[in-house]
Amino acid sequence: MTRPALYQPFQDRQARKTWMLMSLALLACFALMWPLQWLTPMHSDDYAYTHKGIGWAATWKHYTSWSGRLVADFLSSAVLSQRSHGFAATVNTLAFVALIALLWWLPRFECAPRAQATPAGPSSSPSSQAANAVQTFALLFLLYWLGNPALGEINFWLVGSANYVWTNVLQLLFLGLYLREALAVRAVAPASRAGNSWRSVLTLLLSPIAGCTNENTSLSTLLLMGLVGLHVLLVRDGGRWRAVHGRLLAYGVGYALGMAALLLAPGNAVRQQIFIKWNKLGWDDRILLHFTERVPLALHHLGLVLLTVLVLLLITQRLTAAPNRQHRALSWLFMLAAVFSLAIMVASPVLPQRSLAGTHMYLLLAISALLVSWEQHGGDAGTTRRLRRGLNVFTVGLALVFALSHGLMLRAYHQVAQQNTVRQQIIHEGMARGDVYIFIPKYHWLPLLRDESEPFTEFFNDEMMSWYEGTWAAIRQFEVSGPYRTAEQARAMLSPGQKAAQQAMQAWGRDIRKRPR
Repeated sequence: MTRPALYQPFQDRQARKTWMLMSLALLACFALMWPLQWLTPMHSDDYAYTHKGIGWAATWKHYTSWSGRLVADFLSSAVLSQRSHGFAATVNTLAFVALIALLWWLPRFECAPRAQATPAGPSSSPSSQAANAVQTFALLFLLYWLGNPALGEINFWLVGSANYVWTNVLQLLFLGLYLREALAVRAVAPASRAGNSWRSVLTLLLSPIAGCTNENTSLSTLLLMGLVGLHVLLVRDGGRWRAVHGRLLAYGVGYALGMAALLLAPGNAVRQQIFIKWNKLGWDDRILLHFTERVPLALHHLGLVLLTVLVLLLITQRLTAAPNRQHRALSWLFMLAAVFSLAIMVASPVLPQRSLAGTHMYLLLAISALLVSWEQHGGDAGTTRRLRRGLNVFTVGLALVFALSHGLMLRAYHQVAQQNTVRQQIIHEGMARGDVYIFIPKYHWLPLLRDESEPFTEFFNDEMMSWYEGTWAAIRQFEVSGPYRTAEQARAMLSPGQKAAQQAMQAWGRDIRKRPR
């Protein structure tokens, strides 16, 4: 009896070794991420999306009044509605691990028949490919962490993660399946044909979901899909229509329908009315502002990843095997998608650092495609050895910087978790007293390696926080000048003027409550 295609890789001893090492790498990734997720308190829009719920009426109201991101908004509300911090932290960690794993997995397919793959030099030995594969995963993890322009907002804010991590997981899964349908070698064995059929069904089901994830990422992926589809039809198949072209067209239509639901949502037009100054600008001013001010700043934030991909492109020009050329072509496609994802933001009233998540993802995909060439095919022996030594030094250097970053973040997030306990205590004591105003201290952050990107967002939604805590009292924040572990320590940092203002508001609130209704 023939084994299903899913199990065939595990029949090979070297493949089993690779998957065992990769499993350990995934567990390490989870272990490094989960404590930080657990220490991150609810904040910002987490309260609002808990309140939104996942019912049809609530979903439609949000879609018509605020956002077309049906997928991200539904997923974040579904997780938050469980009101379990451990569950939310675990889901968010799994999404992060899945994102890094998909960045590693996506370019790992054979782009051409083996008969056409004529290496110019010796391939990497099977024994070294497993270690190289794990090193690629480690590099992608380190570059994602250290090169992320808004690590805290994107990964340690559940609503932010739903918008920029979970959606990118769906994008990468769909894109990887699409590229395999379009470019991978079509197997002829019966078991392989059955596997290909399931892959086609899954790709079709994912297409509208992936299209309705994130505006600039969806547009960039659609561009990439179109270019790949045209290449397959006009170049590879010489203009002859085949069954695979019909499938690719079906995926594109499904994806475009999902993207239309995202971009044409009535809520997008409603939300854009908030940006009054932006709406008064003409397109010439918008273009000038975007490409002279916002884009240079974005490139600065993406500097580490951008520099890495450019250096790797220069190095891999020495790798002349046919499979290397194919993966280099893929890397150029991903870089084009990155450029387009940044350029298309000219239509956005704002360009916060978290909006660079898509551009960051495409650049990492380009790096992943280039590293696959090094792992599997190599070039001449001297170039391969030099590249390996350079990558080893680079990986160790990034790992040392990451260790510092992660250590500082653990310390800072642990203190924030302690401060959140104090804030909760103050809220519950105020509720027990029946206070009309409850004053809580802001979070005080210990130093981080990258203070502008590693903390989570500090937007404060007082109305939704009051709803979540189950009180009609107005919750207000006050400034602190240092860390605190008790309510008394926090209040001791108030200036005399702040104390007087709080006491006056409390007295006014008590007076209001005593008045006859």
